[in-house]
Amino acid sequence: MLGQTLVWAGTAVIVPAAAGLLTTSGARRLHFVGAVTTVGVPLVVAGLMVDAAAVSDALKLAVIGLLLVATGPATVTAVARAMGRPDG
Repeated sequence: MLGQTLVWAGTAVIVPAAAGLLTTSGARRLHFVGAVTTVGVPLVVAGLMVDAAAVSDALKLAVIGLLLVATGPATVTAVARAMGRPDG
């Protein structure tokens, strides 16, 4: 039950962010990507970890989640800087 709740909570963040991503343009789109990588993905990964059949599966999910959380904000920042450059 806890795992499903976490997955649905993550989905509740990801779906509106995807809708916002589709309806906006320019640099404002990056705000939606940031919300997904910092809030939505960790909730979904945590929910999947709770429902994992084996400890090794949960550890693999933890590594994936940590990589996404660690690289997501840096990627958004790099893209924003590239968009702001005159040659970008």
